[in-house]
Amino acid sequence: MLKIAAAAVAAALCAVVVRKQSPEIALVLGAGGCALIVLYCSGALEAAVELGCGTILTSGQAQSAAEGCQVLGKIFSQAAGRIDIMAGCGVKQGNIPVIHQETGIRVFHTTGRRGPVDSGMRYRKAGVSMGLPSLSEYELWRTDEEEFRACARLVHALPG
Repeated sequence: MLKIAAAAVAAALCAVVVRKQSPEIALVLGAGGCALIVLYCSGALEAAVELGCGTILTSGQAQSAAEGCQVLGKIFSQAAGRIDIMAGCGVKQGNIPVIHQETGIRVFHTTGRRGPVDSGMRYRKAGVSMGLPSLSEYELWRTDEEEFRACARLVHALPG
């Protein structure tokens, strides 16, 4: 997981330093002081607060934020306003109200995607992948402006 995170930050920020803070936390520092903090367990929340982090992005240790509501609620309660807990992974306009109701979370990460469109690639050779085998190179995922705006409207209208 740390290698993937470091690669993502490296691609976006050009320079990366990985520093293990403890068994629960590692810092992936990018150019310009930007940081991605990789948390290995829920006990790392206190370390993140101590480091002065502003936000933790998490799915609640589940395949999606909607499936991780039980853990997200616990993390949100433990955070007690000292750090924002951002629910992410599979967040869409259809599940933002439920995630908020079950967890109290008011900060969300969404791609605003609705579905794939054809990549337009003309030459296609079966069995030869130019990317990750788990991802189709013949599809493009794009942010849908209306989905994104609908998510934003929902979040801005949340009580509290």
